[in-house]
Amino acid sequence: RTVQLSFGYSKHALGGGFQRRKTLAEATNETLVIYHTCVELLETYHDGPPVRHISVTLTNLETEHGIQLDLFKPTNWKQQRIGHVMDELRLKYGSTAILRAVSITSGGTAYRRNKLIGGHYK
Repeated sequence: RTVQLSFGYSKHALGGGFQRRKTLAEATNETLVIYHTCVELLETYHDGPPVRHISVTLTNLETEHGIQLDLFKPTNWKQQRIGHVMDELRLKYGSTAILRAVSITSGGTAYRRNKLIGGHYK
């Protein structure tokens, strides 16, 4: 339920960094909900210095079977199922078996990072 975003600034521009977290009203395992929470934290607390390190941490985890349903908001089971299928494909065929379209653009890093071990080429 809690998403934490940490930034480390470049040594040449102030050094240090910040760490902020947000606890969601309900637990989620949807990638885009976590992503949008990180973007919200970034836009709220980052004031512009160059960033060298970004870290996302998830805490207050709950089992998937313990999700509280909301009578007034339809549960998007299709999105959750797509997430599970994507995870299964990655486990079976490798981390680049299925990617978001943005990962194959010139700014995407998924393919290049897949060839690295601990940030270094194999």
